[in-house]
Amino acid sequence: MNDPYRNDLPIVFVNEITGEPLLISHQTTDPSRQGKPITDQELMDFAVDLLAYLYTKQGMKIKSENRIATCEYPNLVLQNNNGTVFFIAIKIARFPANPLSLSKAGYDSLNELAQEAGAVPLFCPLSFGCATNATSFKDLANTIAGGKYFVAFRGAQSLEYSTGDEAINVSQYKTT
Repeated sequence: MNDPYRNDLPIVFVNEITGEPLLISHQTTDPSRQGKPITDQELMDFAVDLLAYLYTKQGMKIKSENRIATCEYPNLVLQNNNGTVFFIAIKIARFPANPLSLSKAGYDSLNELAQEAGAVPLFCPLSFGCATNATSFKDLANTIAGGKYFVAFRGAQSLEYSTGDEAINVSQYKTT
């Protein structure tokens, strides 16, 4: 029997043989946006697309998607082969920032919705660094629509309650 709490997801978006980061192309749906600064909404769409691809490749079923970039959770509702449902909160950042936690309000909202649905709430932080036109490490922060990206993501994180108002602690969580 598979344990739904087993956590063996690798750090994703790296070459499985060499361990080198992969460059992932952002596909803009509007040709006039090509080469322009990427919006938060475009970055959220990119994040949802990447995670949906990753988790369906691992056998998960997508029950729903919420692509709104203004912190309305869950962004993805997934179900594994054991029937466990996961409510995923996606938080995006531009390099060098790395979203480490949800706000207290975000945690409370996601946790309440997940409890009502009998789902497991998870947090997926992604940080995007744009390699297009980058000539230095610092240039990775210049994110553009249609660019090529390094994406930092170490897997879904389980939420732990914290009494602080600023952050909720997270720890590694496996969805398979």
